Amino acid sequence: MTCHEPCILLIVVVILCTIIYVLNFFTENERPVSLQQVLVFATGAEKEPPLGFPVQPTIAFNHDELRRGEVKYPTANTCGLNLTLPVVSSFDEFIHAMEDGIIQAPQFGFQ
Repeated sequence: MTCHEPCILLIVVVILCTIIYVLNFFTENERPVSLQQVLVFATGAEKEPPLGFPVQPTIAFNHDELRRGEVKYPTANTCGLNLTLPVVSSFDEFIHAMEDGIIQAPQFGFQ
């Protein structure tokens, strides 16, 4: 193991813990956005295909808005299965950006 591997492992653990926390937040609380809506927003699919997705889904984090002091919304490339999440200064801002971005998404018949 090189000296960089523990740092990378720690970063991966922190990201996974954050994702688990967010998933628990959406499933354990009455929220206007369901996990299924997050899946549709990110992939265009209402459920995981029986043989899995054709490519590995990815998550990226957009730090530009935080640097500029703007609140942006999540973006998704449903063909490439890429979800980009905004980096904001608080969890409440993150939830607000996620819910507003997904609810206002005009594609896939959201109403």
